[in-house]
Amino acid sequence: MINDKFVYLLIAEPACASEKSYFDFCGKEPGCGPAWLRAYLFAYQYKGLKGQLSHQLLLGTHKEAMAWQNSQDKALIGQYKHVHNHFQALPNHVLSNGEHRINRTYTMSRAGVHEFIANDFRRYREFGTSISFTQNNLKDINTQSALCLESFDPVTQLYHYTESKEGAITADTKDALKVHKIVNSYLQNPTVLVTMQPAEKLSVWQIQAATNARMTIIIDEFNQIIQQCHTDETRIRAIIKTIQQIDQCHPFIDGNVRCCYILLNKLLDDYGLGKTLLFNPNVFDLHALDELYDLVTQGQRYYQKLVLHQSTSPFDYHHTILGYDVSVSCVPQAMPDVSESLLEQFKSIVIRQDYQSKQRPTQTVYLNLFAAKNTAFCANNIINQLIEGGNYNLALRKLCYATKQKKLILKLLQQFPEVNPLETTSKNQTAFDLLALNSHLDAQDKKEVEMALSQCVTTLESADITSAVL
Repeated sequence: MINDKFVYLLIAEPACASEKSYFDFCGKEPGCGPAWLRAYLFAYQYKGLKGQLSHQLLLGTHKEAMAWQNSQDKALIGQYKHVHNHFQALPNHVLSNGEHRINRTYTMSRAGVHEFIANDFRRYREFGTSISFTQNNLKDINTQSALCLESFDPVTQLYHYTESKEGAITADTKDALKVHKIVNSYLQNPTVLVTMQPAEKLSVWQIQAATNARMTIIIDEFNQIIQQCHTDETRIRAIIKTIQQIDQCHPFIDGNVRCCYILLNKLLDDYGLGKTLLFNPNVFDLHALDELYDLVTQGQRYYQKLVLHQSTSPFDYHHTILGYDVSVSCVPQAMPDVSESLLEQFKSIVIRQDYQSKQRPTQTVYLNLFAAKNTAFCANNIINQLIEGGNYNLALRKLCYATKQKKLILKLLQQFPEVNPLETTSKNQTAFDLLALNSHLDAQDKKEVEMALSQCVTTLESADITSAVL
């Protein structure tokens, strides 16, 4: 159970909590803290099918999360948008006083932008989403260049765009390769601003219907795809991708990110995968799926650390993204605007479903050992973090692909017998496939590891057969 003084971190994320108090975070939105907890309660107590999405779940969660709004805006809560709206994203790292610092607002990555253009921009073209890139001239801040991708033609396979340079505006069509090169030239600029404009081409009266239609597609596809996922990693990836699509749709006038964050944790808990404590939830719009998977699983590890952190000493969060990292220290804080009864209800219904209670025995023992003695599996911090978070299959695949020490693979197989060498990557590669690609191990070492992997598979299959018989 999380210490009462740190529950606020599920509202005021660590990215802000190290510099702002709970009331600084909620000051501009009085009442948003209690509303956030009630939205969690609504989602976790929703009577629909567990592990499935629905319009009622999304709209009901939004209605509770945004209940703090004034009377003028209350008419807009709990329903999809019917006005034009957009959101902007900046590079993850901003150059300040000669140092790269992590941006804590809406952020994007190069890989994420290219992934969006190659996939969802094309897929949801009928809903009129456009994406713009604006960059300032570093030598003359008053001079801007701008690129706007407006549409994609599935017949010609060409993108239509407009570009403004030095006051001249041109319109053109290009194939995917050329468009990605142009986009990349903008992303090279550290001042680039990316703007997503959902439904910008639709008239106001069409927007709500179009948003509802797009959300129906997202919901229906998730409910089908999640049933086809048979490993923890594929389930997490399916959940993340769907949350990203919802956020990119930006279905509400306001409150999109907080609803996505609540639904993310609800779905993770529905499948026994464990909540995530994101350093900055504003990452779903324009990051690549692999990047988001790393961030979510990183957040799962820190949520577990928060569960184990029962003292009132500061809670430290070391955030790593795209080669940069930052450490924050979050002090314990009360939430005076949250009643004791609401906090207890939140803890008993939402926090009670913590991942720790659903972990395999081996993982629980290892986590407690790690917390008590700061025990490290090996000298590689990435592998240690994966194992600490219970992501044994991913740790195995990374070791099989890149380790120079066969003993680490054998140690992992021995210490965590539930690891599954047959679980695949997004490229359908198993631990066996990745071992074959390892350029550091010699043939004899590979043969020994392969035998150990095969024995692990045999053991798992025998356990499955025994369970089926029983």
